[in-house]
Amino acid sequence: MAIQKRFLALAFLSLAASAAPAQAADMSVSSSAFEDGGAIPARYAGPAQCGGENVSLPVA
Repeated sequence: MAIQKRFLALAFLSLAASAAPAQAADMSVSSSAFEDGGAIPARYAGPAQCGGENVSLPVA
């Protein structure tokens, strides 16, 4: 029984080690609320932080 457990553990480890690492997918998020690299308008901040209206940014 102990030999079977060792074999299964070694088999699992060898499969895990040979698996290709996951690749991150490219992702792009944009918003019409402000220019690229610009400051996020205070309107979209919460009232406690900047006196904003806590409005969600339009994103695409």
